[in-house]
Amino acid sequence: MYLLKRLSLLLIVFFISFNAQTTHQYYQTFDNNILGWATTAYGADFYVQDGLLHFQTDEPEDYIFLFPPIPATMYDFSIKAFGGESQTEGDMVGWFGRIGFKSALVLVIDLDTLKLFYSNNIEDYYDPDETYFYDYPLPNELSSLELKANVHGNNLNVAVYLNETLTHNGLIENAPGDLLYGQIVIGVSPDESDNISFSVDAVQIDYNPFNETPGNFVDNFQFDYSPWFRCGDWEHAAQSITIGNGKLNFNYDQNEDSYFYVIAPVGAVSDFSMEIQSDNFLKNGESISRFIDMNTYVSLFFDEDVMYFGYLDGQQVYDPFIVAQIPVGGIDIQKVKFGVEGTPPLLELKGWVNDDLILTGSINNASENLGQGFLMFALEGGNHYNFSVDQISITYDEFLTSINENISLLKNDFTLFQNYPNPFNPTTSIRYQVASIKRVTLKVYDILGREIVTLLNEIKHPGNYEVKFDANDLTSGVYFYRLQYGNNFITKKFVVLR
Repeated sequence: MYLLKRLSLLLIVFFISFNAQTTHQYYQTFDNNILGWATTAYGADFYVQDGLLHFQTDEPEDYIFLFPPIPATMYDFSIKAFGGESQTEGDMVGWFGRIGFKSALVLVIDLDTLKLFYSNNIEDYYDPDETYFYDYPLPNELSSLELKANVHGNNLNVAVYLNETLTHNGLIENAPGDLLYGQIVIGVSPDESDNISFSVDAVQIDYNPFNETPGNFVDNFQFDYSPWFRCGDWEHAAQSITIGNGKLNFNYDQNEDSYFYVIAPVGAVSDFSMEIQSDNFLKNGESISRFIDMNTYVSLFFDEDVMYFGYLDGQQVYDPFIVAQIPVGGIDIQKVKFGVEGTPPLLELKGWVNDDLILTGSINNASENLGQGFLMFALEGGNHYNFSVDQISITYDEFLTSINENISLLKNDFTLFQNYPNPFNPTTSIRYQVASIKRVTLKVYDILGREIVTLLNEIKHPGNYEVKFDANDLTSGVYFYRLQYGNNFITKKFVVLR
C-alpha cells in the first residue's frame, strides 16, 4: 500500500539535538481495532479493515482532525506514517503533526507539493500568520513520510524524510515558545470536497508527555501555552477561546448561535472524573464529555437550569439519549464534576455540584467504543458568551496500557526524578540515577527554551545523586530542567511559585 499524494500530513516538532530526544514511543499497526483514537468530525466513519486505518465522511467540514490515544506532548518529537491511500472528490489539503493551544508546525501535502510551515499565536484559523520554509515536489508514490525535530538552545531543528530519504534539514531560529507544546493529530481540509476517504498502514510517534504525573492533571491556566485543543466553530474559535489572567476564557458576541470546544491534553482515558471551577456558570450550554467522535460520547450537560446525563453510541442523530436529570436553577454553582466508571456494557455516571453528589445514572448497553475516549469541555447553543474557567482538575485511568507505550531504553540506563517540592519557593531537590560512568549535565531552561543555569557538568560513577536548586533569582512561572547522560536526555518541568 502507498500513501498517495492526496493524503496530506501535518507535523509539529521540538526540542534538543538532531535525533529527537524522547522518553515515550507509540507504535500502532491497524490489524485489529483503533480503540483510543478520536475525531472532531460529525457523521464520520473511521475503522480498521485489511490492516489499514480507514477514515470516511461525506459531510466534510472546514477542518477534520484525528487524534491518536497519546497525551499532549512537549519538546522533541518525531512522527512517521507508513503506507496508505486516499480518494477524494475535489481537492483536499491534509496534514499530520502537532497543534498547540495557539500554534502549529505543519508538514502539508497540497496537490503535488509537500510544504512545511509553522504558525504561532494563531488568532484566526482561516487566516493564520504562516511562515513557510520548505517546498518540495511530491513523488508519485509515498511508502513513508517522517518528520523529526528538536531544539538547540533557542533554535528548532526540523528534518523531513520521504521514503526513508532525508529531503530537508532546516532551522527555525529563535523559535517561538508556543511551538514546544501540543497534541499530535492527523488532519484534512476538504476544500469543497463532497467525499473524503483515506487510509494509513501504521503510525509511529516518539514523544515527551506534557503531563508528567499520569492519572492526575490540574490546570489553573497560569501557563499560556497549556496544550488544550481549541475547536468547534472554526471561524471564531481561535479569537473566542483564550488563556489569560489565570483563566480559560470564552468570549463571543455575534448574531448567530455558536459552539466552542476544548479537548483536554491527557489523551485517551477510561474511568475518569473531570471538575470545572468557575464563578459564572451559565447553567445553559456547558458540558463535560468523553468522546471518540461527535456521535459517540457520554456527557454531563446543562440546558435551561437543568443538569442532564446523556449519550450517543454511534447513532447519526443530534440530540443525545437522556439517562438522568435534575433541576439546578436555585443553586449558585461554583464547581461541576462529572465522573464515569465501568466497563461496557455497564457504565456508571456521577455528577457533583459544589462538591455534593446530586445525580447518578447508568448506561446498561454501552458498546466498546463508549468505554473510552478523549475528554472535552464545551459551550454550545448561545450567541453571547463571557465565560471564564478558573481551574480544571482531572483524575483518570490512561487508556494506553498494553500498546507499545514505553520509556524506551533511557530508563534502563539513567533516571531523572520529579523535583520535590513542586511547586516550590525558593528551593527544591532534583534526584537522578546513573548506571555507568559518563559525563552528566543538568541545566535549567525557561519556557522559551533559553538556558538559565547549569547546575551540573561532570563525570559521575554509577549511583543515586541529588542536586539542590535555589530559584531566588527567578520569577514565578514554569521552567524545565534537563539531564544529559552521554548522548541521551530527559527533560522535566517545575513551577516556581512566589
